[in-house]
Amino acid sequence: MKKLFTIVLCCLCAQITLLSQIIYSGRAISSEDKTPIPLANIVLLAQDSSFIAGGVTDELGRYSITTEQGKVPQWIRATCIGYEDLLRPISRYPREGAEIILEVQTNQLQDVTVRAKRKAFKLKDGAFVANVSAVPSLRNSGSIDNLLNRIPFVQGSGGSFSVLGTGGEATLYLDGQRVQDASILQHLRSQDIASVEVINTPGAQYKASTNSVIKIHTIKKQNMTSLSASQYALLQNRLSTYTGVNVAHSNARAYWSFNAGYSHTAMASGDSDYYSMPNGSGDLLETFSSSDMTNRSDFFMGGLGLNISPAKETNIGFVSNLKVGAAKFDVASEGLIHKESGIVRLNTPYTSQIDSRPYKSTSSLYYNGKIGATSVNVTDEILLGSDSNTSIYDEAGTSAHAQTKGAQRYGMNSLMLSFQTPVKGVKLGYGAELALSFNKNELQQTEQGIVTDVVSSTVKNGQTLLGTFVDVRAQWLGLSWYAGLRYEYEASSYTQNGMRVIRQKPSPHFLSPSFSLSYSGEDLQATLSYRKSLHRPAYSSLNNFTLLENQYVYQQGSPFLLNETNDALQLLGTYKTLSFSASYNYIRNTATTALARHETKADVLLKRRINIPSYSTLSLGLNWSDSFGPYSPSIEVGFQKQLLKYSGLTFDRPMLELSTSHYVELGKGWRMNADASYSSRSHRLFSEYSAQWSYSLMLSKEIGNFTFDLSLQNLFLDNKQYRTRRMAGIFAQEIEARDFSGAGLNVSYRIHSLKAAYRNKKTSSEGQRF
Repeated sequence: MKKLFTIVLCCLCAQITLLSQIIYSGRAISSEDKTPIPLANIVLLAQDSSFIAGGVTDELGRYSITTEQGKVPQWIRATCIGYEDLLRPISRYPREGAEIILEVQTNQLQDVTVRAKRKAFKLKDGAFVANVSAVPSLRNSGSIDNLLNRIPFVQGSGGSFSVLGTGGEATLYLDGQRVQDASILQHLRSQDIASVEVINTPGAQYKASTNSVIKIHTIKKQNMTSLSASQYALLQNRLSTYTGVNVAHSNARAYWSFNAGYSHTAMASGDSDYYSMPNGSGDLLETFSSSDMTNRSDFFMGGLGLNISPAKETNIGFVSNLKVGAAKFDVASEGLIHKESGIVRLNTPYTSQIDSRPYKSTSSLYYNGKIGATSVNVTDEILLGSDSNTSIYDEAGTSAHAQTKGAQRYGMNSLMLSFQTPVKGVKLGYGAELALSFNKNELQQTEQGIVTDVVSSTVKNGQTLLGTFVDVRAQWLGLSWYAGLRYEYEASSYTQNGMRVIRQKPSPHFLSPSFSLSYSGEDLQATLSYRKSLHRPAYSSLNNFTLLENQYVYQQGSPFLLNETNDALQLLGTYKTLSFSASYNYIRNTATTALARHETKADVLLKRRINIPSYSTLSLGLNWSDSFGPYSPSIEVGFQKQLLKYSGLTFDRPMLELSTSHYVELGKGWRMNADASYSSRSHRLFSEYSAQWSYSLMLSKEIGNFTFDLSLQNLFLDNKQYRTRRMAGIFAQEIEARDFSGAGLNVSYRIHSLKAAYRNKKTSSEGQRF
């Protein structure tokens, strides 16, 4: 805490010398509907038109430009793709709160008006920015899942998304607030979104464990009250539904919002697993199991937010979200078959049930404002959660019965301070973070007619994380430069059944450097970047529990897993309607599941968490997107290859991914989206996955304030996913029949769709480990 106090004190003292700088601020809006214009270039010029200072508007159309004392601008120039250039005397506008109105760019040809196309994607300071509200194919893509999958090199669903070449799951932000639970995105539709920003190489202000960042910015209006509601139904093998409502109100000084939702999920899937391995005598041991699983879950989620603006560019507020639910998984197998040298030793049906009662709450208290020219952000983030579950395993043909009761409680508190100060054309950022977290797991096992390694146990994890960072942003020689350095110190503990386990780690200290160099021309934008990141194991992987799949297949974590590090080098760019990506990652100590023989039970297969010493990946991507009147096509090609050797085996089968999307305006409020994708057979660490096809069709209609979306997906396609593993003389093939085809209908209603015109700027990412 002394280090943290010293940093804050030094930062406040440094601001005294900056109060003499002059700030020009305001916003750029469209002449048509007065909506904010993001990514507009605002430049202040001297009497002879020489450059003094400049900046780019944010997603709210706002700008804030600092000039040095003695340099008095006489002209202001504003430019943006799709709008007429503006050049006027600066005396026409107030120094603070100026409103710059840009005329939409049109070319008049007799009685025909041809409007210039807004560019769908732009590379800005190393981040892909999608101008969602201005591009029909993005604005009308439907759900958040559909929208994000149309951003170049982004793929995923259900709140879990990855960016090509970044080595893991992306961190999502919604209006500056980190998305700790994907359910808060369910009430949003693409029509609510202003822009999406994808940061492939996060800067030093982000935690070292952040792979990539996806920022979702909603459309914002003020001095209004809004109401939106959505009802969604998806029919697969079972019917799943979601009902949500959002109410918000804003005035000049305050904003509040409330949202609530209820989701019911019903899914069915099947698994067919085969494992074979030799025992110590050379006999071949084989285990077959085929099962059907149904998942029924009900969740209630709600959120409340309040923001007060006591002064211009000053915000104090909180955001709180709550999620409670009940989930039940039923597994029924017609037969668990175990053979030794071809002789059947066991053939019995079995059943398994899991009942879970999860709870999670997140709260964020924040302040952001300015002291002189320095931007200040203070955030205190709190995460609390618990889960209780009961698992029952029964074999019909024997007396085998096992019951496991588990309980988990976890929490995290993160205090973050960050500052940014402009100094002679350079933006200097600095800050600190202190995060405290704990995780407790309890396991109670009772057995009858079966003897396993599953024992009652209590595990406690604790961690204190201290981080500091400094970074610099500058423009030089027509290029944008960025350099940052983050330092993190970790003190962690692991206790099992009251006994402290010493975890061997190379060092509690970690330095995460990051660099980027960006070029922005008329047609070509490109960024070359490097970052070193660190990923701590999930708490569930650190538990030294043995879990039961069946009496011949166990699962086990490890409290001795090391932190993973990743050195990532990436090139990103756009050229006219093309976007391209190339990246190389060198990864050490990644955690994964390996197959092994049980130490004392010769007929038991153990799935154990281990560290891979090192491997590397190469990723290439190319995306083409354009629009031709009412028709907007997009085609993307991706290539990924891992270079992994382990225990004398090579796992390097590359993966080719193809995807395409097509949007058509049919007229009279009707529109259609068609998407298709293919991924080839490939290796992902030790596992080899089969090829996969996917497609979806969506027909939409707007009637007043209502929007109707009817979708069909993956009908008549093979829904089986094959995964095979070969290692240490063990062969495993797991076939999953997934519930991924069906028909969906979404009905949404909105009046004056509204979101806050301010946002918290920094949040923690430590909560993702739970």
